[in-house]
Amino acid sequence: MNKLIISLSLLLAGFNSLAHTAAPTANSLSRAITDECNLTFGKDNLLLQRINKEESDKWFDMIDDIRTFVENSVPSSYLNKKVEDLWQASADLLNTLKELYGTTFSKGPLQLTKDIKDAVERKLAVLRETQKNIKEIVTDSKKVPSSEKPDHKMAREVVNKLALFLDSIYGKVFIDWVKINKKQ
Repeated sequence: MNKLIISLSLLLAGFNSLAHTAAPTANSLSRAITDECNLTFGKDNLLLQRINKEESDKWFDMIDDIRTFVENSVPSSYLNKKVEDLWQASADLLNTLKELYGTTFSKGPLQLTKDIKDAVERKLAVLRETQKNIKEIVTDSKKVPSSEKPDHKMAREVVNKLALFLDSIYGKVFIDWVKINKKQ
């Protein structure tokens, strides 16, 4: 029995090491963007429901995989800066959601006073500016250089998909805020 357990443990360890050494592909990253977006941000209302640490960690792990993919596909490319900008936009969004949930929305049914509304609006105004930058990344990543190589194209498409999803998530936050205001 012990030999069977040891054999299974070694087999699982081998699979785990293979999983961590396999380089991500454009297709696997594209699927990961969809999966992690649904896991992390697939909430009825992003302002009223907490995003837990495990969910946000997986989101950032996925972006780190994209960063590695882009760096390996097109070193010293403008795309590397775009991935960093998207990582920062994700951090800004998650930190803002965490702060708003902790200070405003975690207390259960809430009366939106003018002060609370103003505080939330100030936070969301900062996110709106960040969303403009994300939209610029989407626009830029649609531009195809005349001599684009296949690796560069795949990296650009992955960055574009991440930017599109992040833009949609930002939009959902603003829609969720409107829903909360309508209930008041």
